[in-house]
Amino acid sequence: MFSDDVKAEAIRRLSDGKDFIMTDGDMSTIMFPHDPEFPSISVARLEAMCEEVQREWDIRDRFAPPPKPTLEEQLELLWHDLNNNSLNKGGSFFNTMKQYLDK
Repeated sequence: MFSDDVKAEAIRRLSDGKDFIMTDGDMSTIMFPHDPEFPSISVARLEAMCEEVQREWDIRDRFAPPPKPTLEEQLELLWHDLNNNSLNKGGSFFNTMKQYLDK
């Protein structure tokens, strides 16, 4: 149901970042080898945290800015602006790169 990354993040949050071992993605088999006295985390609590982590990651991915254009794409935009005499603040290169350079 949840990816291994989501499960690992949920376990990390509930165990204060302790190292753990989990067999075949089964959340009922979690062990903390460096702290065997650490109380086990219930599967229901883990599933609730997994849902929260998944929700956070979905929101982050949905509202993340588009990935920075590759160098080839940047050069193509630059060439296009040079060719159209629009190498200024209204050109496609400037408008595309502004969000990555204005920090």
